[in-house]
Amino acid sequence: MHPRPNRSAPSSAKTIYNTLDVFTCSTANPESTVVVVLAQTRPAADHRERYTWGISFIGLLDEFHLDYSDKMAQAFALCSAEMASSSRLSETAFYRYLNKRIDQMQPLSPHALGMRGIGAYSWLEADAIRIDAHHRSTMINRDGKLYYGQRLDSMNDVYRMVAESLEIKAASRRMPSTALIGRSYVELKGSIRLDHAGDAGRLDTTHFR
Repeated sequence: MHPRPNRSAPSSAKTIYNTLDVFTCSTANPESTVVVVLAQTRPAADHRERYTWGISFIGLLDEFHLDYSDKMAQAFALCSAEMASSSRLSETAFYRYLNKRIDQMQPLSPHALGMRGIGAYSWLEADAIRIDAHHRSTMINRDGKLYYGQRLDSMNDVYRMVAESLEIKAASRRMPSTALIGRSYVELKGSIRLDHAGDAGRLDTTHFR
């Protein structure tokens, strides 16, 4: 499953990474395994900021190999991203690090998310409307932007988040790359209304195992 380098444009964000954790989320089709990457990061500009967990990638295995991993390797090589333990990683060194994380890969679960303080997620308003999730989500107003959030209490909630991510990616297939599209935002579980959590839990997730 280990990725190999190829060429594409690197990410332009400047971020310090403490760690990357790689997970899988199986689907009903054994050829359509989803990879989820959780990243513990802080902004490079402010050393006083604490590290927080976020979702760095959700997508199919091929996209993880051929697009996401390549973009990340180049970002580290060009110093638009850095590891906390090393000011710079070559592409080869990044792939070596990522392969070690892949060797420790586990199935994604609410427990794994909760251990990292991820109890809920949200989409920007435009994406929530695109996948028809806004009517069953809690509206969150942050920095002048509207987000629509849902809780991550059960495996059905995890499956729903992944399915929504793939739906957002599918709607963006005309773009040169969707590796950094469909990444949900992390929210506090207490910010999501319980009645919306119940509505979300009744969604059809039969296309997942």
